[in-house]
Amino acid sequence: MLDFATFDLEREPADHPRAFRRALSADTLHNPLVLIANYVFDTTAQDAFWVHGGRSYRKAWSPHVEPSEEAPRTRDARPAHTRYERRPVGDEYYEDEAMNRVLDAYRTRLGNTSFLFPIGALKGIRNLMHLAGGRLLLLPGQRLYPRG
Repeated sequence: MLDFATFDLEREPADHPRAFRRALSADTLHNPLVLIANYVFDTTAQDAFWVHGGRSYRKAWSPHVEPSEEAPRTRDARPAHTRYERRPVGDEYYEDEAMNRVLDAYRTRLGNTSFLFPIGALKGIRNLMHLAGGRLLLLPGQRLYPRG
C-alpha cells in the first residue's frame, strides 16, 4: 500500500501529518517510512559561519536600505544592500550536541573559511526519524556538485 502526506521540514510537528484521515506517528506507522526528497533540502534554512583564527563566528545577515531625501518612500526607489555581521559562537551554539561537535570539527580542521550549515534539513530529518520510530529510508535527489 502506498500513502502520501505533507510534512513541514522546518517546524517541529505540533500535529502529526495526516494521511488517509489518520495521524502518522511512530505508533501508527507499522512499516519503515520512505522519503523521496527531490531538491527538498535546497529550500530549507541554513546558518552561515566564518572560521577565522581558530574562532567561529555566525554570519548575521540583515537587509539595509539607504535613506534618501530625494527618492519617494517606496521600496523599489531606494538602493538596498545587505550587511553581514560577525557574532562569536560559543561551544554550545545548538541545543543538539552532535551539531555542536560538527561545528567544532569545522573550526579546528578547516582553517580560515566560511561555510553553510544545513540546520533546516538536519532538523527535518531528525523530526522524520522520530515520526518513523527510527525506521527511515531517505532518498534525496540533489545535485551536490557544480555543472561543468
